[in-house]
Amino acid sequence: MGGLWVNANSTTAAQRAPLDILPLTAPDADMLFRLRNDPFVVSFSRSQARVAWDDHIAWFSRCLDAPDQHRLFYLYETGKILGVMRFERADGDSAVITIYLLKHATGSGRGTEAIEKGCRLIVATWGVERVYAEVLADNERSLRSFAKAGFQPVGPRRAVDGATLVWCAISAD
Repeated sequence: MGGLWVNANSTTAAQRAPLDILPLTAPDADMLFRLRNDPFVVSFSRSQARVAWDDHIAWFSRCLDAPDQHRLFYLYETGKILGVMRFERADGDSAVITIYLLKHATGSGRGTEAIEKGCRLIVATWGVERVYAEVLADNERSLRSFAKAGFQPVGPRRAVDGATLVWCAISAD
């Protein structure tokens, strides 16, 4: 995988408690619903809207029923949930990562660390060659985290549902 998956500039990571990436299971539906609808998380979502319970359960069930297409993880540190990370298979050779941190976890470098760790995990699990991220163009913190993790912009910015998005990618080689 080369050096793209390792953040050589991360000096504080060794000084912190380990970041765990734990798979979500059926009993996590309620907690995930509450995290996704946290006002801070909603403010950085593409839709800028809360998710309805019925829509959430239908989506969550589809994800759990197809682990070869969807993987959902908590980002967890010493008894605290920091956020959620999701991978969706885009095609046989690539996946798309989505991540959000809760307010208390932002600015700590944990987002970059989670992106790196999650990408290594999904490459090993699914054997994908490329991971993409679709980031809101005005979410500078997220763009920096993906850049620090080795992602680079690919293609032009584009408008989707009223939001301007930047596609970023990293290769496994």
